Amino acid sequence: MPEILVTADGRVDTTVLLASLVTEARIAQGGGAPVVPTAVGGDGVEVRVLQTATESESYRFYSVSPGDSLGAIAVEFYGDVRNFDLIYNANRDILASPDKIIVGQRLAIPDIPDA
Repeated sequence: MPEILVTADGRVDTTVLLASLVTEARIAQGGGAPVVPTAVGGDGVEVRVLQTATESESYRFYSVSPGDSLGAIAVEFYGDVRNFDLIYNANRDILASPDKIIVGQRLAIPDIPDA
């Protein structure tokens, strides 16, 4: 089982697994890539804005909830499980591996880099 689909309580995130398979099948049949959500909010989501005289930067954070997996968090913020590595790499200092998230852990959620 891919590490990104293991939840904070050690179970397999079957919802995200199924959604990922459906997304891959759609893309294989010529469908478009998943759409990145424009705004994510709700429980566990925090947005901080750093503003200087010349620019403004936004930082997002997410607190891991019971049943979350890194894959599910990637789907919530990016619309695609394949972007889990953005979250994992941004939090390597607190994550031993993608399947070692802990309920209550505060993860930085980076923006998708411009292509």
